[in-house]
Amino acid sequence: MGGCLSERDDGPGASYQILLLGSGSSGKSTICKQIRLMYGRGLDERLLNSYGALVRLRTIECMQQLVSETKKRGGSETKFSISPDLEDTAEKLLKVNTVDEEAPPKDAGEYVAKLWKDPGIQATYERKSEFNLMDNAKYFLDKADTIFKEGYTPDSTDALRISIRTSGLVTTYFQYNGTDFVMIDVGGQESERRKWKCAFQTATSVLFVADISAYDQFYETKLNKLVESMDLFQDLVKLPELKHVSFVLFLNKIDIFKQKLGRTKLHVCPALDDYKGDEHNFNEAAKHIQKKFNERVRSNRQVYTHFTCAIDTENVRKIFEDVIGTVVGNTLAEGGLIS
Repeated sequence: MGGCLSERDDGPGASYQILLLGSGSSGKSTICKQIRLMYGRGLDERLLNSYGALVRLRTIECMQQLVSETKKRGGSETKFSISPDLEDTAEKLLKVNTVDEEAPPKDAGEYVAKLWKDPGIQATYERKSEFNLMDNAKYFLDKADTIFKEGYTPDSTDALRISIRTSGLVTTYFQYNGTDFVMIDVGGQESERRKWKCAFQTATSVLFVADISAYDQFYETKLNKLVESMDLFQDLVKLPELKHVSFVLFLNKIDIFKQKLGRTKLHVCPALDDYKGDEHNFNEAAKHIQKKFNERVRSNRQVYTHFTCAIDTENVRKIFEDVIGTVVGNTLAEGGLIS
């Protein structure tokens, strides 16, 4: 089973059930891993070891993508060209099989490290928003020499940054101030969403995660990724089955969003083409996106919004304590225990 845990995190029945929803690659699994680190069982050595092969494969995939994109863009007379002495290295790397998740060849790490230093690859990396490279590609490519050493075990920082596709329902039990909670992470890919309804009946709160840095990214169908997230959020918040469930909205990946501001205008996103604020001002731009999500909510529906960086443990800790207060308070109010 995919997700933030390698297996079901069995635990006792919980008083409060938080349903973690959002589009694929929104950062849901990272939030889930953070909760396990802060309040649950942590990421033990067995679990971290299980991430080692995945980190290597994802790093290879990132470089394969960069090589392919460089070849598409380039020629010997452009900056998008691989150095002649690395052409053979690039071809060898492209032949590495990552689909079957087999152990990569011993030379793969050397290939990746050499190619990452190539000016043509670096020029292509600067255009990464055009082909949706993995968010943390640079983090892992910078560490290629370490990652491919024999005996490498990811640390918690590596584990938080590696992207893992959630399949099915992954549960994380944890306690906060003596109260039992369970977080259910459900796959965000379109093929996984039919499984969401089975978790609606017992949910006390929905935590919807949206990647606001995806405002300049598009699927092959030309659908903008942030627009898809807004549409999905609107569909969920209007569902009769979730009428009495508190809604929390995490506008996530603010770190990447800040890096893009000023370089890529918000207007590239169809839902943000009316933005008239400062393209370099995070607060103005972020509030505009929040407003667009709020416009998808009926007037009598309360949604609690937070701006988050899922890989920042202290950011998540502070915000999640507010979320827990919201979940508990709303559940007690719904049961008539408080007014």
